[in-house]
Amino acid sequence: MELNHSTSNFCNLAREKKLLLVPAANNVIRLLPPLNVKKNEIKLALTILEKCLKEIN
Repeated sequence: MELNHSTSNFCNLAREKKLLLVPAANNVIRLLPPLNVKKNEIKLALTILEKCLKEIN
């Protein structure tokens, strides 16, 4: 996922909300879900990502 902001701030914000993200470059975040991820876990992760994007902007 490519951002217009610093990935370190975004990853720290997501970590506070219990979502672990991997920064891949200056403005890229790598999403690495396990192969056995459940639909409700995906929905929760997307909700947290949306909240983080709103807070960063």
